[in-house]
Amino acid sequence: MTGADGLVAAELERAATYRFLSLLFVPPTDEVGQELAELAAVVAPALREDAALVGRSTGRAIEGLYHRVLGPSGQVPDTECAFDDNTAGGRGQLIGDVAGFYEAFAFAAAPGSTADHVANELGFLGWLAIKRAYAHHAGADEEGATTDGARAAFLRDHLGRWAIAFLERLAQVGEGTHYEAVAALASRTLRALEGDDAFVRPSSKTRLPVLDEPGELDCS
Repeated sequence: MTGADGLVAAELERAATYRFLSLLFVPPTDEVGQELAELAAVVAPALREDAALVGRSTGRAIEGLYHRVLGPSGQVPDTECAFDDNTAGGRGQLIGDVAGFYEAFAFAAAPGSTADHVANELGFLGWLAIKRAYAHHAGADEEGATTDGARAAFLRDHLGRWAIAFLERLAQVGEGTHYEAVAALASRTLRALEGDDAFVRPSSKTRLPVLDEPGELDCS
């Protein structure tokens, strides 16, 4: 394998890993579980055993748990705006900025979801990894540098600012369930992919929202 081939393979592994992570936070159908099981075989080797366990436990049987913990009716909001304390520009500005990243790289968010949903933000980083793999393969240095810059900026301005707070809250609310394992695996995987410095750790003053009533949070 040449140096370029190794870089392509590394980015494709990163893309598969981010795709795996994104599917952990969508409604758990049997089809989603099947895709997770397939992806678990191609994520980073150090994560494969735990990824396979989580993939096998994902399916329609835990759909009720998902809706109690995540989603519009769950106790843990799964969108960036819920964890954003900077309201000066309004929620629309945050979501517009996220959507701008997606538009610049022709990434399509999942139908019926907001741009700042955790699954979309994770999926976008996987999409960038695919584009980076292509740039390595084609020797497109300028395109690769643009993609690298977008990845760093998106982590700095968006996912990196709230992912750990979200996962810590998910682990607390989902204690003893499938979603405690999901939170632990996702946290470990993100740190392995990007390094600890890419993520803001919540302080004692960080708002960790929990919804007591469905629809309580308004991100408009």
